[in-house]
Amino acid sequence: AFHRTVFGSSMAGPASRFLRDIPPELITSGDGPIERGIGNKADGGFAPKRPSWYAWQAPTPTVNRDQPVTERPTLTLGDSVRHSSFGEGVVTGLDITAADTEVTIQFAGGVGVKRLLLSFAPLEKI
Repeated sequence: AFHRTVFGSSMAGPASRFLRDIPPELITSGDGPIERGIGNKADGGFAPKRPSWYAWQAPTPTVNRDQPVTERPTLTLGDSVRHSSFGEGVVTGLDITAADTEVTIQFAGGVGVKRLLLSFAPLEKI
């Protein structure tokens, strides 16, 4: 493989040893010619130029998960709720503390049971 993740780190795969038999001007990767003489003997002395996705950055999230929900619904056991990602569900548990409320919800449609903090969960009582 050209690139693979090993123990959480992205690593370039070794180039084929048969690349030495091909004139350098005929060898290309997705971004351009492969440079000869860079790398170590284990990879055959070849190293690809930096791929176009090298500078890729994660897209910014559409929901700011660092900011608490300003308006919290008052929930009781058995209430029906709607979550923007998980869909509709029924409140099956409440764990109220001084700082927050943890809500256990059984969601429909194969989503299953989720435990959410009421201050961060985008819940709507239905």
